[in-house]
Amino acid sequence: MNSRVIGLALGAVTVLVAERGHDAASEAVAEPRASVRQEAPQVTLVPAGEPVFVVGGRADGPEAYEFHRIEGAVRTADGGIIVGVRGSYEVRRFGPDGTHLWSSGRKGDGPGDFRAVSLLGGCTTAQSVFVYDYQQRRITVLDGDGGLVRTFPLTLPSYRPARTVRCAPDGRFVMADWGNETNTEKDRFVAGPHRLSVSLIYQDEGRARARILREDIPGQDRVTYVEEGLEPISGPRRWGRSVVYAPTDKGVWMGTGDDYEIEFVGWNGKVRQRLEWTGPELAVNQADLDAYRASLRERYAGRGESGWRAEFEDRWNRESANLPSIFPSMSAILTTSAGGLWAERYARPGESERVWYFFEDGRWTKTLYLPKSRYVLDAGTDWVLVRITDSLGVQRLAVYELVEAVEADAESETSSAPPPEPFSVTWSL
Repeated sequence: MNSRVIGLALGAVTVLVAERGHDAASEAVAEPRASVRQEAPQVTLVPAGEPVFVVGGRADGPEAYEFHRIEGAVRTADGGIIVGVRGSYEVRRFGPDGTHLWSSGRKGDGPGDFRAVSLLGGCTTAQSVFVYDYQQRRITVLDGDGGLVRTFPLTLPSYRPARTVRCAPDGRFVMADWGNETNTEKDRFVAGPHRLSVSLIYQDEGRARARILREDIPGQDRVTYVEEGLEPISGPRRWGRSVVYAPTDKGVWMGTGDDYEIEFVGWNGKVRQRLEWTGPELAVNQADLDAYRASLRERYAGRGESGWRAEFEDRWNRESANLPSIFPSMSAILTTSAGGLWAERYARPGESERVWYFFEDGRWTKTLYLPKSRYVLDAGTDWVLVRITDSLGVQRLAVYELVEAVEADAESETSSAPPPEPFSVTWSL
């Protein structure tokens, strides 16, 4: 029941030369297959009023039920949950009724220890749990009872850690590197926005060489700040685009956030399928700027500190000068065990909901509306596993069944979902 979800995780590797990707089992498809266009959504979904599973959410409860920085979670076939908790350097498993079954891991460098926990949902099952530790640049595999099975390193053709690591159900690992600046070397540290150009690289356990799936992919938007006498500082750009991807056993779904388009790339590096759809206008308008400024001001004012106004104005002036003119089209994609594909539309300032589009056999069939506080970690065709963080930073996990909006419980906080957005989708036959 687990899915492959895009999320944030850092990777790392020893240095080896990567070779061009080619898999003998891959079909040599030269071009994407012919496309037809589908109009308008068919089904609008919302979460049912009460979750069917919930765990955590109390800062004063038993330690096993306290979550500090959840980094990945999956729902197992029996309805239980396996979760990575970075703040406690642990992986934990809970039964279908929420009972804590086991915890595995501690801070350290030895076998079964972690410096940074990131659960890899794509290949984790009830019997085999895969955890990536970017600080130790290795994968740890646990059995269904939390016992250590093995550890092994990942490799990249550079010394820099991978930006993200994902895995396919069969255990193939896909990594996005940090990429190269699209600016010239001379202009790299000039103040202002720029965009990375990244590669997707994959590796199988036991193979010494990583393989390049695709190069020169438009990657993360970043901003460099340069102040006299200080080293240049580069960080992610507010409302910036970034490559998102989800491996399967036959290849990788990927999107760059430039438009409403996702490609499926086979292991031979060729595009085998392409989904295109029309969504809301991506241009940033004055209302978006005003909404973000108001939320930022509220955040600073809420601290109750003296001098917050000056700090807020300094932050706003610095950020507003580098805000983009368009929003990314999407922020995440994930696959289900049944072969479906979810894509999350990038949330604009002031919006109270997250919007997910669901594709089956390349056809857009459903739109899901979630409260913005629900961050999806795993999903099936009719349920979602979400992370919820309250105003105090306390986290919990919940599983919601999905129902059509017209059938939603009247007490559900999303039962009055907005009408579906008018858009169309292109899928490959």
